[in-house]
Amino acid sequence: KMKWYMNKKISAKLILAFAFVLAFTAILGVFSVRELGLVRATAQELGGNEMKGVNEINQITAAVSNYHIAEMNLLISVADPERRAQAQRGMQEEMENLKNHKSLYAPLIDDPEEKRIYDGFLANVAQYFSTSQKYQDLIRANKVAEASQLLEGDLSKQFFESDKAIDDDAAFQQKMSDAAVENSEQVYSTARLWIIGIVVGNVITGLLFAMWMAGVISRPIQAVGVV
Repeated sequence: KMKWYMNKKISAKLILAFAFVLAFTAILGVFSVRELGLVRATAQELGGNEMKGVNEINQITAAVSNYHIAEMNLLISVADPERRAQAQRGMQEEMENLKNHKSLYAPLIDDPEEKRIYDGFLANVAQYFSTSQKYQDLIRANKVAEASQLLEGDLSKQFFESDKAIDDDAAFQQKMSDAAVENSEQVYSTARLWIIGIVVGNVITGLLFAMWMAGVISRPIQAVGVV
């Protein structure tokens, strides 16, 4: 069966032997590059979309919380024009921050469940800001008692509902990040085992092939020596 190989010159036999070993090395290289590409893709996802999403959600949470703090200060400082103006500026600034980070976060949503949770937050926070506007109108009309009642009632309730909605989004984002990390670890472990297996197989195959080739080359020489 190996007559085609036996009849070749020694140089051709050596070339074929080395080509065989190099072919295994090339397979190892291609596989390694492929697996590293998967690891890189996961790392890019973590360093890009996932981490940016977590950061923007945190910024949205902070903007809503800071708005509510300024909103409460508005009632506390109702008799102090300067502090009242400061509270109003704080509310406006946080509204701008929220608008900015919402626009940055929206393109990062890449999962239907994530979109569903975030849409729920948008609905809650829209209702909250609508009630907040009524609260501010009451303060401007010097209806402090009614404003206080609204703050302690519906306004606070809607704030906490909005806060919970964005917390749910943050929890989902963290879940996705954890899943990406786990997937990266699985890809790494699988690639590591395959690379080790191919390297070991390459070495063993090369040694066996070298031993066989040495026998193929040495037997004719020994036969000539006997003659």
